Amino acid sequence: MNIQIDANYPGGNIAVHSIEAGCVDVEQELRDTTRWWFYWNFRMHADEPGDVLIRFANGDVVGPWGPAYSKDGIHWEWLGSHALQSHSSFRYRIEEPNQQVYFAYSLPYQLQHLEAFMQSLDPPSYTEMTSLVQSEQGRPIPLITFGRADARRDIVLTARHHACESTASYLLEGVMAYLASRSGSTFMDTHRVHCVPMIDLDGVENGDQGKDRSPHDHNRDYTNNPLYKPTQALMDYARDLNVILHIDFHCPYLWGERNDYPFFVHKPSEVVNGNIMRFGQLLLWQATGEIQYDPAKDIMFGEDWNLSTVGKCSDFFMELGTPLTTTLEFPYFGYREGLWTTDQIKRFGFCLGETIERFLSEA
Repeated sequence: MNIQIDANYPGGNIAVHSIEAGCVDVEQELRDTTRWWFYWNFRMHADEPGDVLIRFANGDVVGPWGPAYSKDGIHWEWLGSHALQSHSSFRYRIEEPNQQVYFAYSLPYQLQHLEAFMQSLDPPSYTEMTSLVQSEQGRPIPLITFGRADARRDIVLTARHHACESTASYLLEGVMAYLASRSGSTFMDTHRVHCVPMIDLDGVENGDQGKDRSPHDHNRDYTNNPLYKPTQALMDYARDLNVILHIDFHCPYLWGERNDYPFFVHKPSEVVNGNIMRFGQLLLWQATGEIQYDPAKDIMFGEDWNLSTVGKCSDFFMELGTPLTTTLEFPYFGYREGLWTTDQIKRFGFCLGETIERFLSEA
């Protein structure tokens, strides 16, 4: 069997050590990330049927449901826990000659997914995708707006400060689907929503980890002297708005314990925390489907890793006086009762969009 491995496509990330006798030894590329991290994404081609064992040389990077896999690099699902040999290896059966298949740590979401989503929308009034700024590598950073341009109650939604945190993008797509469905409503006539779905677009498309870049990553760049064009542009843009709600979408760490559940990151502000808790209670009531929210999983300020207020996007919005600003951490995998699909994640996002409207309508 002749096996070829590559990562020459948007989001690709792998280093190949050896390929022999149906066994492939690889590891994730850390690139400019300054500590161990776990994102990988590669394509495999085999010229004949047979079993292939993929082994990772740098830590436990295969999750509880095995890898995400795809036949076309666009539509992704979980291979399943049956494929696991350990958390550093999995096995795949090539069923036909000249088969090509993609594997990834979690469910990838690239710029092409966002563009396909926008093209799928009926052209509602007051919905458009423009550019916030050009990235360092010349890519237009998408800025998607919903609602009337003259509305003075602004909502800002951001994601992919850390390039590898892809399931958060499916969640945000669900929120945007809800907002698009509300075009022409009283809520959308009185609120303007500003979405920046891929802050680190270069990292997303290049397949970077994005977390803990040297000298710091995009979510530590909200300072007086930002390094990155998108963060500077977002700060300049937001200062001209009347932001009443901001959510920054992230993914946490690997899997297990709190990392298997959606949770909010609380702030060192009684006003903001009170609003986070009220919002969370509404989400608890709203999201009754396959994916649910448990307020007990939230992380309070001063707990575990939630210690710093330096340079984060949500802290910048807190300094602007935004009454509700928070980070929503969404799992790479989810709790173990069932495999979460991309459609289920989007449906939870739709519920989150409903919660945003309900929260602000009751304020």
